[in-house]
Amino acid sequence: MSRSARLMLLENLRMALSTLRANKLRSILTVLGVFIGIAAVVGMTSLVRGLNASVQSLIQGAGPHILFLRKFEPALFVGGLPEELRHRKDFKVEDAAAIRELPSIKESCPLIPWSDVLSAGRRKTVRQFILGASEAFLQVRNVEIADGRFISREDVSHRRNVVVMAEGPLLALFPNQDPLGKKVRIGREQYTVIGTFKKFPNPFSREPDQYVVIPYTAHQKQFGKVEVFVDSVPWSPAVKDTAIDEITQLMRVRRKVPLDKPNDFAVLTQQSLLNFWNDITKALFGVMIAISSIALLVGGIGVMNIMLVSVTERTREIGVRKALGARRRDILWQFLIEASMLTAVGGIFGISAGVGLAWLVDVLFHFPASATPFSVGIAFLSSASVGLFFGIYPANRAARLDPIEALRYE
Repeated sequence: MSRSARLMLLENLRMALSTLRANKLRSILTVLGVFIGIAAVVGMTSLVRGLNASVQSLIQGAGPHILFLRKFEPALFVGGLPEELRHRKDFKVEDAAAIRELPSIKESCPLIPWSDVLSAGRRKTVRQFILGASEAFLQVRNVEIADGRFISREDVSHRRNVVVMAEGPLLALFPNQDPLGKKVRIGREQYTVIGTFKKFPNPFSREPDQYVVIPYTAHQKQFGKVEVFVDSVPWSPAVKDTAIDEITQLMRVRRKVPLDKPNDFAVLTQQSLLNFWNDITKALFGVMIAISSIALLVGGIGVMNIMLVSVTERTREIGVRKALGARRRDILWQFLIEASMLTAVGGIFGISAGVGLAWLVDVLFHFPASATPFSVGIAFLSSASVGLFFGIYPANRAARLDPIEALRYE
């Protein structure tokens, strides 16, 4: 760029800033749409990116190479299950035992969910997640014992009323006490505390974990027939695909699925769950882009309108500049730079508001957020581009003014 061109650019920037300072309120109202659009994009993008990283960490933290046997694919829950799928057969505890015998499977564990209130003396918990499981739970799920021990095979076979507690019910029932050997009541049944869990790393919550684990036999004895899930782990990642095939063939036989019929169950992996989540976030991003585009369009129309008014107000100034030797392109760039700077300033404030909003949500609600330089840069360029695009017509109109007519304008 030549020295004269640099001087002209600096002069245009100075004039643009002077115009913005002279009309502060009008400038703020003009870029309000750009501000809202950019703030929404940056804020939601930060939250979704943070959420994506957290979901990935949470799913991968559930187990090293875990395989989830469920009745449905996650995508089937979106929009409600079709009527013909509502009556699929539940799994049985025996399915977990059969899967454990497969060559590629290291361990398999039945999981039976429930919820109830725990009590000890006069103390009570909020409703807790009561999970019935076998002794294989620790090998399948990535959890660790903090104190005491986990349920044993003998506990399962003898249907003993023993319980391993997470941090939430532990703090509620036995604050500043050693819980081992203490009695707790789950519903109407009394259980003996034999161990406690370490906190599971959950990026969505900094609160204590709210669950307990009891032998699945004791769970069935107390709560009766409840839906069973089965989680398994293969011997190594190399045999994961083989394990999926073996589980699929075994379950088709056990559930008596005809050869010409599709599976009435699903074998899910961490990756399939992540793919499902990514599909959801892609749809969310689409909605965000649509909303922000509308806001930017409104902001762009506002910029075009105010720049047309500015051209009319400054017709005589344009005539004077042309009379003093300003070329058409000099006038064109003057108004283009002014429009771009107008929306760029709105974009800067929008980016600040979006990042601040994401940070505030993280602090107040412990909801993960992550703003990246790339997304911030794209947001800034988008805001400046809006001014450039919608400023072309007013700038071109200003550049084409006849200098004689412009000097006569009152």
